Amino acid sequence: MNNINTTLINLENSIRTDVDKYIAAHTHELFGHLHSLKYEDIDHIKYCLCQVLVRRLVKYPHSPGSFVKAILDNDLMATYGYADDINKKAIPVYVQVIYNIGYSRETIELSNQFNTLLAEAEKESTN
Repeated sequence: MNNINTTLINLENSIRTDVDKYIAAHTHELFGHLHSLKYEDIDHIKYCLCQVLVRRLVKYPHSPGSFVKAILDNDLMATYGYADDINKKAIPVYVQVIYNIGYSRETIELSNQFNTLLAEAEKESTN
């Protein structure tokens, strides 16, 4: 189980790096229309993005919040309804990043490793 947790932490860190790189390369395009955002707001958006992206790659062991779940369910009305003030402004950012981000080789390898470890653990628990 410890190996699963370590792999998940490494995967989350790798996704965070992928998000940071994507946002750095597309900052003006993503946030140019959002002049009122502070650095803390962008960090909040990046955190939520990472929560969405990790759950798109693996069966995450913890339930997401309502906003993240709505994005994962592709439910626009619920996404807007559950969004805080910052995320209401940033919904186009989520759409663009989720659609366009390219995961690093490390992220793909870690997600495959995590999924394999989780399947093995689930198989052992049923025996």
